[in-house]
Formats: sequence, structure tokens, C-alpha cells
Amino acid sequence: MAKDEDELLASALGTVGASTGGRGGQRGASFASRFLKTVAHEIGMTLPLPLEAATERLTTILAQLGQVLDRPPQSSTGQRQIRAIAVGGAGGLNPVVITVDLGPNGVGETSLTLRAAAKEGIIKQRSAEKMTKLIVDRLASPPGNGG
Repeated sequence: MAKDEDELLASALGTVGASTGGRGGQRGASFASRFLKTVAHEIGMTLPLPLEAATERLTTILAQLGQVLDRPPQSSTGQRQIRAIAVGGAGGLNPVVITVDLGPNGVGETSLTLRAAAKEGIIKQRSAEKMTKLIVDRLASPPGNGG
């Protein structure tokens, strides 16, 4: 990954700041993000899908929620990672970085670790936790029904 979570969140908060306060808002939001705590929520699970199908399903869900940043090719060990950024929090003003690590697990199954990270200030929005729950809920629903 070219950027870590904090860099991605600072950049995304700068974009939010620019949309609400122009260029000064962009710089201010990016600067202020350095002082906010990054809170992450992580969950592990197994999908009853082969790796390719699980990768495509997750990529579709993440694209519906935000922007898929990168999807490196499968490693020699069969592992994959997808990274995206989506909006969360009140009014969609709190960006959330989502990282999914996937790997084959037995015949026709895929193990994954889903991690969401967001900046939190004084008022806790639990954006990372809510995003993780939303993705898990979409994975549990049949394709075409919001997932």
C-alpha cells in the first residue's frame, strides 16, 4: 500500500474540508486530523465462496459504499487485499478506510479479515464499527439485495 490509514484519512478529511470550506478548509481539516485518534474495528469471518467469487463480491460492495483504492493481484500464497474509502458518520462527513485481507480456506471457502478505521473526535460516531457492521450485513444478504 502506498499510504497508511492515517495518511488516507487525513487526505479524505481534507477533501471533506475543501467541499465545506474551500482551500483553507482542506488544509485545516488535513492538519486537524493529525490530532484526532484513529479508531479501528476488525472482524474475521469465513465466506462460503471461492476466493475469486469472494473477492468480486467484496469489491462490488465496497464500490457501492465508496471508492475502491487498490486491489493488488493474488500473492503466491493465495492471499489478496482490497482497500477502499467510504463515507460514514453524521452527514457522511467522516471518511472510513476499509481494508479486507482474503485467503482461501478449504474447498470453496474464503477466510477474511475486515478492518475499518476512522478518525474520532470528542463526539464518538463509531464510524469504523458501523461500517464493519454494514459490510457484514451486505455480505449476509443475497447478491442484488443491497449487497
